[in-house]
Amino acid sequence: MLLITGATGQIGTALMRELASRSVPFRALLRTNAKTTSIRAFGGEVALGDFAQPVSLRAALQGIERVFLLSPLLPDKVRLESNLIAAAKQTGVQTIVKLSAAGAAEHSSALLLKQHGQVERFIEASGFVFTHVRPAPFMQNLAYSAGGIARQGTISLPAGVAQTAFVDVRDIAAVVATVLT
Repeated sequence: MLLITGATGQIGTALMRELASRSVPFRALLRTNAKTTSIRAFGGEVALGDFAQPVSLRAALQGIERVFLLSPLLPDKVRLESNLIAAAKQTGVQTIVKLSAAGAAEHSSALLLKQHGQVERFIEASGFVFTHVRPAPFMQNLAYSAGGIARQGTISLPAGVAQTAFVDVRDIAAVVATVLT
C-alpha cells in the first residue's frame, strides 16, 4: 500500500488521478476531514495525521510499504518531514519517494533548496530505498503570469539570465507513480 502526502495540491491530485488510472490502491494523509470526498473520488483511503504530530503519522503509516513525501513550504519543513521519515522507519516502510527541487543541496544559500537537501540526506542516512524527484518549475504556475506573458511575449522570473524548461505536474505525477509501483 502507498501513502500519498500533499495529496490535495497540484502534484498530489495529479498523482492520485494517475494511480487511479492504473488501479493502484493508495492512502492519502490529510490534516482534516475537509477534503476526504476528493480523495475517495479517486478510490483512495483517507488517513488523518499531521507532520507536527508523530503519533498521528505512525497510525497513518500502518500497513504502508511506500511513501510519497511532499509537505507544505513552511519554515520548519526539515523538522516536519523528518517526523514523517522517523515514523516511517518505526512502522516498516521500505521506500520513500520525495518531491524535492532542482538544485537541492544541504549547503545551498537558498533556504528552500537547503531544506530539501537536508531532508534528502536524512532519508539517505535512514536506510530506505529512495528516489528524490527534482522537477523544474511547474508549467501550471505560468497561469499566474499569463497577462504579463501575453503583453511582453516573454516569461520573466527572478533568475537573472538563467534559462529553464518547465514541466507539467501530470508528467511529474506519472514519473512518481512509476517509481512508486
